[in-house]
Amino acid sequence: MNRAEKVTLFACLYFAQGLPYGFFTQALPVFLREANLSLAQIGGTSLLILPWALKFLWAPLADRYGIPRLGLRRSWIIPLQALSVVVLIFISFFEPSNSLTIVLIAFLVCNLIAASQDVATDGLAVDLLKKEERGWANGIQVGGYRIGMIAGGSAMLIVLAHTGWQAAMLAMAACLVIASLPILFFRERAVLGEMDRTVDRTLKHRPLTDLKEFLARPLMTRWLLVLVVYKAAHQAASTMIEPWLVDNGYSLAEIGALTGLFGSGSGLLGAALGAWVASRFDKTKSLVVLAVLQTCATATYLLPVTTENAIWKVILATVLDNGISGIATVTLFAAMMDRCRPKHSSSDYTLQASIVVVSQTLASALSGASAEALGYNGHFLAVTAIGLGAIAFVTWALRGSEAGPEAGQKAGQKA
Repeated sequence: MNRAEKVTLFACLYFAQGLPYGFFTQALPVFLREANLSLAQIGGTSLLILPWALKFLWAPLADRYGIPRLGLRRSWIIPLQALSVVVLIFISFFEPSNSLTIVLIAFLVCNLIAASQDVATDGLAVDLLKKEERGWANGIQVGGYRIGMIAGGSAMLIVLAHTGWQAAMLAMAACLVIASLPILFFRERAVLGEMDRTVDRTLKHRPLTDLKEFLARPLMTRWLLVLVVYKAAHQAASTMIEPWLVDNGYSLAEIGALTGLFGSGSGLLGAALGAWVASRFDKTKSLVVLAVLQTCATATYLLPVTTENAIWKVILATVLDNGISGIATVTLFAAMMDRCRPKHSSSDYTLQASIVVVSQTLASALSGASAEALGYNGHFLAVTAIGLGAIAFVTWALRGSEAGPEAGQKAGQKA
């Protein structure tokens, strides 16, 4: 399988995940704020993405079970993609203004489906990609995801403003159908072999033992704590900037342009640069440098929030925060892949990804309460302080560590 085919396959799969996630995290908060929901309520809706945090619980199934004729990973991805389309069509018949509970439950189901698809997709990526390909491949992953978020968040805000709820949901469903075409034509067994060659059948009987072995590896506790703190400040800031825009008189179309053209657009460019960084430089050292840059970028939200409001200030902060975050995310994901064990790719990667999502979910959920209690000014100052604390911890936790199972074993021997 050549590089162009891999790029197309993974770009479409991660686009399919970013599409509904972008709508839920970017468009829906604006929609709900315009419906006069409180900041705490908007922050609380972030709990509906809990399937992304809990997916490690069922991730071992994706390493163990599948339909031989389809291939291990396609056995999960294809049915889940189809189910996502069905759920979005269902949601199109219920507007949040009249059926908010039904819509939120449906989005919870949608997140459950997308998170499960992500488990199989990440496993396929680790199985299919050589170690030297993981830098650019994670750039494709984050880039495809970001494009999906642009389409699902910013573009859907514009669609909502001009054509309404049902058209936006049906447009997302149509995009998912198109994004499913590469996986339909991908012949997994021809590339990776039969399932029996991919799956160690003894794994079926030892999921808890596998988890304990992964957690017991040298320096793993430090690494998992890095995953907890690394994206929290950025997430707490980005969750509240959209309600702040609503409260300061920006329209749906303006917010769509800011979060999409400038926000997700700069994130996409950051992902491309992150692919280069992850391929050319030591990932562990890069993560320390990027932790500093990420905190500085997030702190720029203080410029529009605490001084006189001007759109150029919002654009500057949005571009810097999302751009640096894109670089950091690609580098972080590539480092996570390096820590996966052979034949445990879905389980190991998903556990790490779940920890990142748990951290981001809690940061989003608490950000609304923080903004209501402290005000926008106090909230963004607190977020900056959290980011500074994260820099200190990441610098200590990654000191002397290297990526990969072999490096962990060496560190354990030195200890």
